[in-house]
Amino acid sequence: MEITQSTLTFLLPVSLAVISYVVLRRSVKHPAPYPPGPSAKPIIGNAFDIPFKKPWLKYMQLGKQFNSDIIHLSAMNMHIVVLQTIEDITELLERRSAKYSSRMLSPIFPLIGMENFTPFLPYGDALRKHRRLLDEGMKKDMIPSYHQIQEEKVHLFLGQLLSYPAEFNEHCKLLGTSITMAVGFGYDVVSGHMHKDRYVELADFAVDTAQELISPGRTLIAVFPFLTHIPTWFPGAFTQRLCARVKKAAVEYRNQPFEFVKTNMVQF
Repeated sequence: MEITQSTLTFLLPVSLAVISYVVLRRSVKHPAPYPPGPSAKPIIGNAFDIPFKKPWLKYMQLGKQFNSDIIHLSAMNMHIVVLQTIEDITELLERRSAKYSSRMLSPIFPLIGMENFTPFLPYGDALRKHRRLLDEGMKKDMIPSYHQIQEEKVHLFLGQLLSYPAEFNEHCKLLGTSITMAVGFGYDVVSGHMHKDRYVELADFAVDTAQELISPGRTLIAVFPFLTHIPTWFPGAFTQRLCARVKKAAVEYRNQPFEFVKTNMVQF
């Protein structure tokens, strides 16, 4: 097979990056050992050991296999520590939350337009500001004002569940989205069997695909951040093109509800 100039242009920096990664990994000494876990392969680590369907079952098996309530896996340039007891979870994520409860920083976030989304913000001023705004709407005296909306949406949820029980997961996602949109923006989600509201479609695509992209070991961008600069038109830039689609959906899902509120305020 003939190797084109564009292929060489792509392979050369990737090859150099892989070599640099191997050299650096061998030269770095960890001050303390990681918790027990499956042996990691060079470069990719445990990328093929990380479960994406019913992960809790796999992690329970690994905990039993290594006789440990805390296990460790790595995927390319990321380390994963899995806690399996409520005692460890409480100790690390509540009592020591300032140290252990921050979010990971991924070079994928700017590509998918979610670097400023609350669930992805690390601890800092921005997250504290977001939490203060959320707290205003979640005060104890505010909760009763949401009861009617919740009852209406749950009533619709139960009707859909009774008619189409096989679509349980879809009904649950729709319930959460419809309550959020109604409480936050006064928008009534219109969706049901064989039909999805535009906002539900945007949310499903953006969230599900983003979860895939940021999962450990799913893309090379997490290991080689310089790949974020490769344009979408470049040969083989499938991830960049997918990220661009997610970003478009995420931006629309973020902005359109505000436009809906502004329009209805003017009409009112």
